[in-house]
Amino acid sequence: MCGRFAQRYAWSEIQDLYDLTGAARNLQPHYNIAPTDPVDIVRPAANGTELASMRWGSSHGGGKSP
Repeated sequence: MCGRFAQRYAWSEIQDLYDLTGAARNLQPHYNIAPTDPVDIVRPAANGTELASMRWGSSHGGGKSP
């Protein structure tokens, strides 16, 4: 079974919760996020905290390199 999760908050709620800086984004709730889907994360930034987009998934260290 693959891991899935939900992103329940819209931009205004996340901005208020984490005191984010930067321009508003069209961030809507998403209830079925699967591995390899892009997700927004909150991370430290030079001027406070920011929202960044990253690809969610796992990386297997046991695989062979090409």
